[in-house]
Amino acid sequence: MSEPSLPRRVIASNSSDFVLFRIGMRFNGLRGIGPALKTFVRMPKMLAEQQSNPAIGMLWSTTSLSWPVISITQYWRSFEELERYAHADTHIDSWKWFNKLGRNNEGTGIWHETYRISAGTYEAIYANMPLYGLAAVAGSEAISPATARARARIEREPAA
Repeated sequence: MSEPSLPRRVIASNSSDFVLFRIGMRFNGLRGIGPALKTFVRMPKMLAEQQSNPAIGMLWSTTSLSWPVISITQYWRSFEELERYAHADTHIDSWKWFNKLGRNNEGTGIWHETYRISAGTYEAIYANMPLYGLAAVAGSEAISPATARARARIEREPAA
């Protein structure tokens, strides 16, 4: 069962800097399914490690399936912590394993995107949702008449 929804409208606080990291794989055909699944089964170990140790720097994560792509969206405290994890043993072992198994297998594609997000440059609104995405990372605030519109939220000064 997922987290219960908050029975109200909230906005994400916009006072935190963080890094948005997206990573995924794509099945490029039937011959990509085996290598992709063998690669993907290594992800739960890394995700569990990231979630169980706040010192690593990963703040929040969600996994999505939009066939033929499996993707993970994560928020990190800083690029430096994300980079440190990318060079840590668990990730390096998986990366070496993937390179040996599937780098030259055109049936499986992989990708990642990294964005540095600065305080005061984002906005979000949530209605009847558990803390999710930006609100889970940056904190949430009750919506007010002054923050009811997206333009007002994106142009406001970061909360102190």
